[in-house]
Amino acid sequence: MIVKTPSASRQTHTIPSPGGMGGAWAAFARRLMCALCALAAGPGGAEVVAWLYDAEVPVASQTDAARQAAAAVALGRVLARVSGLPQVPRAAPLTAALAAPERYILSYSYRAAPGPPAANSDE
Repeated sequence: MIVKTPSASRQTHTIPSPGGMGGAWAAFARRLMCALCALAAGPGGAEVVAWLYDAEVPVASQTDAARQAAAAVALGRVLARVSGLPQVPRAAPLTAALAAPERYILSYSYRAAPGPPAANSDE
């Protein structure tokens, strides 16, 4: 291997390769290091997280206004979850998205909240 140094005399220094194999040893060493790094990294892959884009928000009624308000809250929770931030930044595109959340909702449904047990009519 030849190393050129930026000295004033422009001298060339030769550094002997291990085993006297020259470039073949250096190429082998690079390939070996790449292989070891690839093995150390392990198998790659992404895990599907089903709940990542889901949110559940309680509503007082099933009116359009209540649904739209709950949709904005749910979208805010999802954006915070996927961004990793505790709160969604108030940037113009995000504010616009939260103002019209219906565009970003695939589906919604209602379910009854658990309440007190019904009175037994046999007594």
